[in-house]
Amino acid sequence: MNLPETRSRHPLAFVALATLVAVACFTAIPANSLELVGIQTALAASCMVVLLVAAEPDVLSQRFRRPFAEPACETRCVRKTFVFVAGILFANGLFVGIVTALSITGKLPGEAMQVSAGPTFAPLGSIALFLAVCVATGVFEEGLFRGVISRGFSDALRAEGRKSPALTGAIASAFVFGVLHTANAPVAEFAGEVVVAQLVAKTVQATLFGFVMSAVLSHTGSLWTVVLLHTGFDILSMGPAFALTGELPSTYATGDPVDLAVLLISVAFLVPLAVHAWRILTHAAPPRTR
Repeated sequence: MNLPETRSRHPLAFVALATLVAVACFTAIPANSLELVGIQTALAASCMVVLLVAAEPDVLSQRFRRPFAEPACETRCVRKTFVFVAGILFANGLFVGIVTALSITGKLPGEAMQVSAGPTFAPLGSIALFLAVCVATGVFEEGLFRGVISRGFSDALRAEGRKSPALTGAIASAFVFGVLHTANAPVAEFAGEVVVAQLVAKTVQATLFGFVMSAVLSHTGSLWTVVLLHTGFDILSMGPAFALTGELPSTYATGDPVDLAVLLISVAFLVPLAVHAWRILTHAAPPRTR
């Protein structure tokens, strides 16, 4: 049985295969520098694209299967959804990025992320590498969690005759996405209620983000649309701080109340998007299996 048949007849087996490939990519290369993070993420993104293309050859040239309840309003609905999601998501990312940068430069209270000797601006080469990492991360995470896991769960639930398979599949993949974002947090280095609240907030934030991305993929049928949204959010939310320090910032498990406040506000940004995503996925027809 080839990959297209596996993807069609045994979607959860394809999910397991893609997950193993991802784990292998991140295990093969350590990530103790920005350069190695770039290589690691590029490898994972490349493997995911190859796997997706092998399983669904037209994935890069045509749209994914697009479940739509009202085909007559496809173009209008897709455009409105993209503008709505992109507007709020990019505003969210810009807010996080600016506040994080202000905290680093000492313009805001908080010591966990401040640079004692003042900001050290990253060289252009490092900024280019940072942008490449953001793109590769968007390709990898959207390819795996939305292109494979969310759609795989949806197809498996549909085959069992379950109700709202697109919605349930999106919830399941978003939960996994959220948990994995804090699974390796260095909790042992910190203590206190603020850290616990940060970990919870970060999990909720990532879960809502993943849920929204699943809805956008279901609604638009375009993997590159969700990659663009994901990449743009990462650049806006981490770019200002990286430009000042040359290091990828972390705003959770720091014990800093400012970081916690930023996370909570970011969650608030995502709530209306999640509500809209729920409506999209509730009315979406189940994806068809080739």
